[in-house]
Amino acid sequence: MELCKPNGKFPQDLYIVSHYTPTPTARICMCGITYPSNKYEHPNVLLPHYVFEYIASGKGHITVNSQTYTVTEGDITIIKRDSLVSFASDKNDPYLRLFFCPYGPLVDNLCSFFEISSPVHIKHNCPEARKYFEELFYSLRDD
Repeated sequence: MELCKPNGKFPQDLYIVSHYTPTPTARICMCGITYPSNKYEHPNVLLPHYVFEYIASGKGHITVNSQTYTVTEGDITIIKRDSLVSFASDKNDPYLRLFFCPYGPLVDNLCSFFEISSPVHIKHNCPEARKYFEELFYSLRDD
C-alpha cells in the first residue's frame, strides 16, 4: 500500500491500496485517518465507491447530496457510492476520523440486503467498533 500525503492541505494519512483485481467481488481502494484540525474541509466529490467511517473523537459534519449531518465520537457512517459528499471537522471540537473505501457487488448487495437505501446511514454511539476500524486500517497499511 502506498502512503499519499496530500501537500499538508489535509491533516490526514491517506493510503491507496494497490492490489489489482480485474473483477473484484469486493475491494478496498483506500483507507485513512483524518487528524483533528479545525481547518479540515474536504470539498464536494462524487464518490465512485462507498465510505465507511468511524469517529474516534470530536465532532464533524458530512454533507451528502445537499443535506448536512453531524457526527460525534463513537458514530459509524456508511456513505453510498454515487453520492455527492463533502466532509468538515467541527471548528470547536475537530474530529479524529478512521475510514476505508470499499466497492464491488458484495458491498452493493450487503447495503441492499440490510436495506441501506439512503445516501448516508449513521449509527450513533458504537464505541466497540473503534478496534475493528483500527485493526483494518493497520492491517491494510502494513500489507
